[in-house]
Amino acid sequence: MNASRSIRKRLTRNPARAPEIIAAYRALLGREPTLDEITQWERKWMPVWYLRRRIARTPEASMFASPPRILEAAPEALPRSEPESQTQARPQTRVVEAPVPLLLANLSNEDFVRALYKQVMERHPSPAEMNSVVAQLRSGAASRPGLLAGYFASRVNEEAAWARDGTTNDTTRFSVMGTGRTMKVKEWHKRARNTTPAAPVSSQSRFPLRPRKSEIDVSIICSLWKGGDFIERYLDNITSQTIFNDRCELIIIDAASPEGEEKVIARYAEQFGDRIVYHRMPYRAGIYVAWNVGVGLARGQYLTNANLDDLRREDSIELQTATLDALPHVDVVYQDYLYSADPTADYTRTARAGVVSDLPLATRNGFFFTNPPHNAPMWRATLHDRFGLFDEGMRSAGDYDLWIRAAAAGATFYKINDPHVVYYYNPEGISTSRETRGLREARDVMRRHGRALIPEAAVEPPEVFLKRLGLKDWPTRADGQPISRYALVQLKMRTLAAAHGSNGNEARP
Repeated sequence: MNASRSIRKRLTRNPARAPEIIAAYRALLGREPTLDEITQWERKWMPVWYLRRRIARTPEASMFASPPRILEAAPEALPRSEPESQTQARPQTRVVEAPVPLLLANLSNEDFVRALYKQVMERHPSPAEMNSVVAQLRSGAASRPGLLAGYFASRVNEEAAWARDGTTNDTTRFSVMGTGRTMKVKEWHKRARNTTPAAPVSSQSRFPLRPRKSEIDVSIICSLWKGGDFIERYLDNITSQTIFNDRCELIIIDAASPEGEEKVIARYAEQFGDRIVYHRMPYRAGIYVAWNVGVGLARGQYLTNANLDDLRREDSIELQTATLDALPHVDVVYQDYLYSADPTADYTRTARAGVVSDLPLATRNGFFFTNPPHNAPMWRATLHDRFGLFDEGMRSAGDYDLWIRAAAAGATFYKINDPHVVYYYNPEGISTSRETRGLREARDVMRRHGRALIPEAAVEPPEVFLKRLGLKDWPTRADGQPISRYALVQLKMRTLAAAHGSNGNEARP
């Protein structure tokens, strides 16, 4: 047996098993491997026992600083003329660094990090992530092979955790968006029993409502599917809005619901006439299909969505409408919202519980981490002329996709500091599994549109960036680490401000 065959035989005594290879292809490539591909990976020189031992010994945080290594047979371990039965012992080995492919070596640090996130993490890095990883590469704290190995291991571990915990559905508590806190349903009910009137929460001066511009100023869009338990309360809540009779229409898109809600809707339509528009789809349409149909039927200059199991304060639509009227440069208005854990609770009882989100301002950078306008925003109908409709291929993140497309193109978002909407925590419709359709769709949205959210100065080559700031070399901190791009821009701005007569303290580094 020749040396090449012997080496292959020795170094593949513990090959990757077919199920592991199939799982990796499904997780990272979204397809099944061919038989030839399974065979090729089974013959790789990095056996599973070595990968497992390395990952187990290496904390996740430190994976990013260590380049991947492969096993190479030492010369003295090469077989000579022994019979095959005597070549089964594992050869002596030494560890060598895996080379970086030439194509990856030719990429700038910024382009490498962008490719790393897009291909392995399936999304685009945020400016902060880009700056952090590039700084590690520039300082030598991390290597490209090390980052590839670390991120790959992290992604595979994440997929394994999702598969393991995919059936978890903790309905006893819910997350309060923007606060980092969770609340038990029992605690919410305890707080809601409080008889003390809710304290006012508004911290914003209200804009005056201007004269209406047409018969229909606002179109309220609702997607209906199995809403029999909520439809009566919902219609009463929407038609009780202070400006409904004067300025609004309610467009209900029935996605072939089997519960006969149209009988209840017909009663309200008799009272409010064509201010209630009912359209039944001939099939079970997704929520964004229904919303797009509603957009097409809408007569209002402003659009908003109102979910069947949510509530609005009686002046909710008026408050949003007045804000868009007063601020013509704003495209989308949104607000914090109250949480409810009781489908029968009215607005007053929910307000007494006092569980409120704490949404951040909607900025281009902020969209990398959250979706502030996701619950009951109001937007101008012209937004769809500029940026298109909702992505009907999505089931959970279609609104996130539209807001990001709009933000990347310069749309303006405005937060109303008055939580006038109730979000109902529905335990039958919420999964707390770490793998959700929404999470995967959000990653896909960021993979497609994340680059458009980042300013050029954050990703352009270092020499171009330094030239933009009028610098020749990259400054470092006292500890020798390179200063971040953000800090360099801030320093430059303070220096310019000081040079033009601003307070000298502003020029601090």
